[in-house]
Parts: sequence; C-alpha cells; structure tokens
Amino acid sequence: MVLLAYLVGLVGATSHAFATDESDEWDFAGLVNKARYDAGLPPLAVLPGLRDMARAQSGRMAQSNTLYHNPNLATDAATVAPDWQRAGENVGRGSDVQGLHDAFMNSPHHRDNILGDFNYVGLGVVHSPTATWVTEVFLKAGPDKAPLTRVPVTRLAGTSAGDTSLAISRAQFAAHQSDGAVVARSDVFADALPGAPLAAIKHGPVLLTSSSSVTSGLVDEAQRVLKPGGTVYVLGGVAALSPAVEAAFLSRGLVVARLAGADRYETAVVVAQQVNPQPAEVLVTSGTAFADAAVAGAPAALQKGPIVLTQGDHLPPPTAAYLAGVPDARRTVIGGINAVSDQAASEAATSDRVAGADRYETSVRVAERFFPSAQQLSVATGGSFADALAGSPFAGNSGMPMVLVSPTPTPPTYGYVRTRIPSLVSSTVLGGTAEVPTAPITLLFT
Repeated sequence: MVLLAYLVGLVGATSHAFATDESDEWDFAGLVNKARYDAGLPPLAVLPGLRDMARAQSGRMAQSNTLYHNPNLATDAATVAPDWQRAGENVGRGSDVQGLHDAFMNSPHHRDNILGDFNYVGLGVVHSPTATWVTEVFLKAGPDKAPLTRVPVTRLAGTSAGDTSLAISRAQFAAHQSDGAVVARSDVFADALPGAPLAAIKHGPVLLTSSSSVTSGLVDEAQRVLKPGGTVYVLGGVAALSPAVEAAFLSRGLVVARLAGADRYETAVVVAQQVNPQPAEVLVTSGTAFADAAVAGAPAALQKGPIVLTQGDHLPPPTAAYLAGVPDARRTVIGGINAVSDQAASEAATSDRVAGADRYETSVRVAERFFPSAQQLSVATGGSFADALAGSPFAGNSGMPMVLVSPTPTPPTYGYVRTRIPSLVSSTVLGGTAEVPTAPITLLFT
C-alpha cells in the first residue's frame, strides 16, 4: 500500500543563507519525531537509502520548479527495503523548515503520514534560489535496518553488568596506562559508588563482579590496563567481595588493596580518604537507594572529589566524623529529599542540593550543574545502577555527563538532550538494548 500526500507550504520568507541541506534534513527529522513523541508514538529512524530517495526527489522538483510525487516510490522503496510493507511521501516547497513542518502538521493527509504506522523515514532538502524543497519518505519494514543518527552513537555493552564494565574499560582505557583499577560488586551499589572518583584519579576503570568470584576475563582486563606496580582496589569487606576475588588478582602477581569499613558508610569514608585528603568539594548522596545516587559518580570523577553516603533521615557517624575532618570542603547533596532528607543535609552542613522530581530529572540537573558546556554525552538506564557507575570514571575525566533514560524518555531528559544537540559531537550508550532500547536513542539523537 502506498500513501501519497503533497503540500505547497505557504510560509513567510525567511533567510536560509547559513543553512545547509543536511542540517535542515536533520531539523525536519527532529520535528517529525517531536510530533510523534507528543502523540505518544515511537520515533522514526533515519534510513540512508530513504534519505537518498528523498534527496533525489527534492532535486528533481527543484530543477523543474514543479511540486510532484515520485512516480516510482514503490519500486524505489523495494530497492531500499525488499521487505517493505507500507510507504508514504510528503513533498513541499516553502521558505524554512519550521514553516513547512507546521504546514504539514496542519494538513490532515500529511499529518497522517508523519504520525502513521511507519518505523523509518528519509528526509531530503534542496535549496533553490527562491525556495526550500523538501521530500519526506516514510516506510514500514523489518527492524533489522542500520539507521543514521545526527549525533554519532557508540554503544558499549556486554551480556551482564560485569561484561558491560569490561566493554567500557576495553574501549576507553589504553593498555598499561592506569595507576589503579577499582573492583566492586555488581549487585549492590553502595560500596561501588564511592569508587568512581578513585578510579578517575587513578585513570582506570570500575570493574564489576559477583560477590563470590571473579572471571578470568575481568582479571585479564585489570592486568591489561595497569601500569607495572599499579593497584587493584577491592571495595568492601569480605562479605561484599570474598577472599577468592582478592586471591584471583594476587595469583597474577598484581598489587591488591582492600578498602573496607564496618559498613557501607565507613567504606565510603575509607575510599574518600584515598581520593583526596583535602577535597574542595564532597558529594553527599544516599547510601540506601541508588536511584539518584547513580549519577553522582561522573561529577565526582570530574572534580576528583569524594562521595560519602547518608542514611535517608540522618547522617551516619562515620560520615559525620569524616565531614568534621574536612571543614573547608563544600558539601553538595545529589538527590531529592526522599533520597537525602533535609535533616540529613542539615547535619552534613551542605550548601547546595542538585535534584529533580525523579532520577531522570536529577541526572539532567547534575549534567546542567557540573557539565554546562559538554560536547559529549553518555547515556545509561535509570532502571539499575551498574552501567552508569561503570561508565562514571571515563565520563568524568572526559567532561561528559551521565544522563539516565527510560524506554520512553521523560520530558526533562528529552528536552535537555535536544537542547544540547547542536553542541554534541558524540554520544556513548552504556548497556545493551535490554537496558537501553533503540527507540529512546533514536528519539534523542536523531
């Protein structure tokens, strides 16, 4: 079935002297997917072959100065995707992207295509001396096609949290350049979270493992990244990471230091003392729930400052004692009052709180606060802590915020990323498609 609709856009004259065809095409793609997002529909992925079709049609129309549909739409669609099921086309002529898109949305047939049952799109824009010509080609086909995104996206993933931490380390840390590698358990965040700034100052990874044992691949990775004499920092007591974990590294001749306290709060203090004995800023976050705390790692890594933990409604004695020993350090709470109560924040003598209405907005507020000029962005699931934590050292050292996403991005996440699009040169997705599906990445970075 082929759905055809066309439109001559009646819009005011607007200069596009500085607009390029490709940037206008991406602007159209963003507007199409914004309309679908507002309507509760999944985004359309930009397919290279469809873009070529759309560009060719816009070129033909501009050359002939005539608005018309591609008479070979079905044949061309079959060439791009032999398994295609449905195709549609909008064509228009006007003076600027926004005006043409608004005209499309105000025309029922064109709006039906934009909001239709498709999963791919191709946008072609050609500027003639007097007009902007646009073709939008919509297609429904199998989900196995390789799309384009406006911002280049790299996905680092494994089949488990530990494997993803290995993938992140292999991609981001060169051989024999790290002074330390941090090893933490993959199922509990509280011991692992304070390790992010420690890994950052050691220019090494956070590697996640099970509590009882460690894979040979993880030991291999620690050995690969460490300089001669570098240290494997094992976080938490023997109940957190068993002696067998420590022994696996020692058996390879690696230097191992276990950093542990009587509980998670004291462990965080022990790690904090290793991070920076005289910190300019300390981040204070929840030791009982990961939702807001997961994004504290990247700014802590950026600032080479420690993370300490609170209980929900009060400051634990180890944390209180540590903070008393660094009286000149600025204290910033990461997370809302459900994570760190006003009472706990007051006991910590904090001067600032960075938080949103939920974990996703908190990640945005942290990005805005600590990474205001970021040109790179990392993305991880908000459903668990492991991938965000494993990515934190490199993110912080690279000046790259960590934004949490859900299968359908919340408005704060969507608004933040789309606002940053003109400044972004790359993005990194942490975790597989089970953790971060393709659809939110298409929506955010197309």
